[in-house]
Amino acid sequence: MTELSCCGVNGYGDFNNSAYMISNKQYPTQCCNGTTTSCDLEGAQQAEKPGCIQKIVDLLKSHAAIVGGVAAGICALELAALVVSMYLYCKIDKEGSIH
Repeated sequence: MTELSCCGVNGYGDFNNSAYMISNKQYPTQCCNGTTTSCDLEGAQQAEKPGCIQKIVDLLKSHAAIVGGVAAGICALELAALVVSMYLYCKIDKEGSIH
């Protein structure tokens, strides 16, 4: 939440009646603008911090080429390993030695 400047999954309302709210009697400081030491309902409403899910989706969309490239590279490596292992399997004779 600190890194993306967001609060909760969908917003500060995610913390209503949560274990965090019950034990700390306030919202996480990331849900407020950081100008106060405690973050109450009024501070969270005024800050209007967005939920983190949309920030994460936007981050993935902006880096989709990199994520796709890494996934394609891993896929190619796995496919090459599969081909080599099948080649070696087919070359094993009945006694278990490779020709």
